[in-house]
Amino acid sequence: MNPLMAQAISIGVLLAFWDFISGLVHLSIYPGIIAMGCFYASGGKTEGLVKSLAGLLSGAFWALVATQLGVILGEVRVLNALVVGLAGVVIVFQSRFPILSFMAGAIVGAGAMLSFPNLLPEGLIKFVGALIAGVILGYLSEMLTAKLKKA
Repeated sequence: MNPLMAQAISIGVLLAFWDFISGLVHLSIYPGIIAMGCFYASGGKTEGLVKSLAGLLSGAFWALVATQLGVILGEVRVLNALVVGLAGVVIVFQSRFPILSFMAGAIVGAGAMLSFPNLLPEGLIKFVGALIAGVILGYLSEMLTAKLKKA
């Protein structure tokens, strides 16, 4: 099968699957789709799975730290902005470690986390679950694409 057609089918099928399953288990569809995109952007394969997952989760973590510090600091707008900026600085510096070198994934993870206010505690587990599921779906779509190309 044509490689582009194989990839289109595999991604389309797995996105439809994710849409259906995420609704059943009450997970947001958006973090999963974001994570699937990050898997491909990180280069795919096992290394992409690890780097995209590490990047997404670390960025989400730093955004969570920033939001919690913002609450502690009294939600003063200028202080919140400085704390989010500091989280960005940390994301850049952590990228010197190979497992955290996918800086774009960390920035996306932070942005995704910041777009879901009031996540603690149950929502946070669902958010992280959706990120993990999305990266795994990306990995599975890559495997399915390879099989379809041989068909």
